[in-house]
Amino acid sequence: MSKYSKLKKELLQNKNCPTMSTNDNTIHISVDDISQVISPYSEDNRPVINNEFAEFLNNSVKDILIKQNITLEITSKNCDHETISSAIKSYYYNEFVDSQRKLKFNLFASLSTLIIGLLALALSLLQNVVSYSLLAGVIDIFAWVFVWEAVDLFFFRRAELKHLQHRQMNFINAKIIVK
Repeated sequence: MSKYSKLKKELLQNKNCPTMSTNDNTIHISVDDISQVISPYSEDNRPVINNEFAEFLNNSVKDILIKQNITLEITSKNCDHETISSAIKSYYYNEFVDSQRKLKFNLFASLSTLIIGLLALALSLLQNVVSYSLLAGVIDIFAWVFVWEAVDLFFFRRAELKHLQHRQMNFINAKIIVK
């Protein structure tokens, strides 16, 4: 058995790692001051979390399945439940809207590259019918590159954006408990 296989087996069987051994979807967070969570900048007095806290949340849910609900349990002495809850939901709502824009652009870009690729492929086929030349080979390669880029954008990158959106929805719908 290789070192990788042994390490993988050991990690998956590790009972000391709570996220690997339980189905607990609760993220336990300790906050000393609200300034550690809330960004000093806000739009229309709608607080949002800062990027460092958002990165912490994103890293904390990596081992939680997307289909599972998330609970955030925040322990703090002087943090307002409503402010923190609103800030988390506002941040992830803004991120969701941004990723929705990226999905629309992805669809436009994939359709555009597909059309360009198909037009170039049709031109290449026309060139091949008349006579094969070096230009026809170059156009053929150009066409296939654009067709492949369309496939890559639509099927692979779009899936990543959808995955990200599901995670953002998990945070928008998360149960937030401030103690």
